[in-house]
Amino acid sequence: GRVETGTVSVLLPAGPSVRRDVEHVLRSHRDGAVRVHLLDTAERHRAYRASVLALACCGTVNVELALAATPQVAAWRANWLTHLIVRRVLRPTVPHATLPNLLAHHQRHGTLAGISSGAIIDECLFERCAAGPIAEAALRLLTCRAAAARQVAALSDVAEGLTALDDAGAAVLPSTLAARALLRHVRQRFPEHCVHL
Repeated sequence: GRVETGTVSVLLPAGPSVRRDVEHVLRSHRDGAVRVHLLDTAERHRAYRASVLALACCGTVNVELALAATPQVAAWRANWLTHLIVRRVLRPTVPHATLPNLLAHHQRHGTLAGISSGAIIDECLFERCAAGPIAEAALRLLTCRAAAARQVAALSDVAEGLTALDDAGAAVLPSTLAARALLRHVRQRFPEHCVHL
């Protein structure tokens, strides 16, 4: 989002598969204090750079926002079965849901398992994926410029390992870099299961 005098501008990239649903929700929830600009996903990088804060799902977008130096809050909610699997199987081993947090954790501790530590990006997961916790995390970054600057600086350190050029000198897509980084960590953590990856 971008703060303007008297109003809040929300830049909302929406892909073709969800655009109609997003437009329907926006029509039924008009608010004069909030100006929503619906963008094509191709315009998302420009929107990231123009924003003072991003509310994002957990995924490649967290890496893209880190590379754009945009402060962010991540959120994710799942159905009850996925929630159960993640909580019981993955969370004891994988301490975070966003790749920048995982990479920062690994850089600090050299392992993913068994150590809990503070996250760079606030992750509002499961029951915390609600208006109250998300608004609290967002307001913390909006009202404290120092906190937002600390997050951007920490993400910049992590993002250095995610910036690369291919043999032709072109930038490698953040999604490709994120997938490669995640694969490296999975191979280190579960080498016996990664023979065919």
